[in-house]
Amino acid sequence: MLPEGFRAIARAYGRSSASGEAFVEGFPTLPAGEYRGILVAPLTKADFQPDVTMIYCKNDQLRLFLMAVDTQTHSLLPSSFSPVDSCTYAAIPAILKGEYRITLPDPGEYERALTPEDDIIFSVPRQREEEFYRGVELQARSGDRSTFYGTMAEDFARPKMYDILFETWGLMTGEEWDKK
Repeated sequence: MLPEGFRAIARAYGRSSASGEAFVEGFPTLPAGEYRGILVAPLTKADFQPDVTMIYCKNDQLRLFLMAVDTQTHSLLPSSFSPVDSCTYAAIPAILKGEYRITLPDPGEYERALTPEDDIIFSVPRQREEEFYRGVELQARSGDRSTFYGTMAEDFARPKMYDILFETWGLMTGEEWDKK
């Protein structure tokens, strides 16, 4: 059972009783009595093994992290977003469920922590760190993908997977893209 303060916050955000209760009941919390506190430090200075690493990144960096994860898991990341409570949503589900997490920074991070407005948070739980870093290393070995240079043409060379899809849909296929 969450403290009444959480219900007051839900009401302050204009939630009805029913939606406020659902919000409060679904709010991620650490199990009572299992954690004594939360340590926070830059990864380069932490003298402890973090339960979760939260990376503040730009969208192009997030794309690279997602590509790195995909090389290891071959699956989509489940996503849900909230415009508030990023400190909770970026950390607690990653710790408890061992899942990667994408979280929008909340207003407090912009106002008081001065987080750039184009940042997004990518959380890596401890139990997925090796997998994540293997994927990052694989991405690094496959070449610089920090920037994609787009070209616009009426018809264009495309990766083979597109031609396979287009063919199954009865669409015209094109020249295969030879990425060098």
